[in-house]
Amino acid sequence: FTAEYGNDFDGIEQIGGRYLIEGSHRFGVDTEFHSWLEELPQGTDSLWTGDFNVVHRFAQSEHVQFRTGLGANWLEDHGSADFGINFTYGVDVFPKKPWVWSNTIDLGTLGDAGRFHFRSTIGLQVRNVEFFTGYDYQRIGDAELPGLLTGIKLSF
Repeated sequence: FTAEYGNDFDGIEQIGGRYLIEGSHRFGVDTEFHSWLEELPQGTDSLWTGDFNVVHRFAQSEHVQFRTGLGANWLEDHGSADFGINFTYGVDVFPKKPWVWSNTIDLGTLGDAGRFHFRSTIGLQVRNVEFFTGYDYQRIGDAELPGLLTGIKLSF
């Protein structure tokens, strides 16, 4: 389970989470959600985004894991919702204990709009807890949601 906070330092904040569960057969489920908040002169605007994917860890070694999957995207904005398809690809690199470098790319749709999502984090893992920081970028249609993020990941 991952919990995170992000900020673009220009009025947009994100609070999010991710849940990844995989079995010994290397198949699993990867889902994430984000609450986006923007301070505007007339008040706070909010948006929820997320995805749900069936993933396969198709290659692994002591120092790297690769996974890919297919699933669905969703977006909720003031009571209206959009859905779409999602392709995800991720790489976790373990260069030297206790460091973890994780990267994810999502490509898909949300309603009639395209969706692109990239995130890269570097973390310090102590037993089953990882403290990380990184960069997250989402583009939905013409809207861009970039920002730095920090968080904590619990592994079981």
